Amino acid sequence: MTIFWVDSAGVLIQATDDSQTIPGATAVSIPPENGKLQTWDGAQWVDLPDRADREAERSIAANFESSKFPRLLFELNFDQEKRLRVLEAKPSITKSQYRDAVKTRFKAL
Repeated sequence: MTIFWVDSAGVLIQATDDSQTIPGATAVSIPPENGKLQTWDGAQWVDLPDRADREAERSIAANFESSKFPRLLFELNFDQEKRLRVLEAKPSITKSQYRDAVKTRFKAL
């Protein structure tokens, strides 16, 4: 049987078999639906308030990074954005700033 260990805040630490213990942690026998997006409240696993947003963010990132064509479009658009910023005398932008702006626009659709 698998035991799920949580800290004092109810955050999942680790899952082990029932022969192991983790000092200072509470044992929970009920498996979480998603340990990274839920906490244990003493009786049940509870979704984090921003779980839907976090799942959407992970989905967008996974789909965006796994396909080469969207990645190519991103790179081409980023290069174009850099050139336009030079022509318009605007400050430069990093790839991570541009990626965050694209994600924000995508979420707003």
